[in-house]
Amino acid sequence: MRAFRLAIGVWAIVSAWQTREALVGLMDGVLVAMAFMNVDCCRTSGCNTYPTKKESTRIPEKVNYEEIS
Repeated sequence: MRAFRLAIGVWAIVSAWQTREALVGLMDGVLVAMAFMNVDCCRTSGCNTYPTKKESTRIPEKVNYEEIS
């Protein structure tokens, strides 16, 4: 995936250079920098949707079992 981002970024920078689009070139530079640093949007658990488990401070009640014959 890293090589794919790099290839797309380089292609986009060349395209921005040919059309003289400075802002697009800067955004493409960010894409290439992300490929070089191997950073993506989910690096800081941005895509994690699982809820965090909270530690229970409640003392569990004692359960009484009775034998069935």
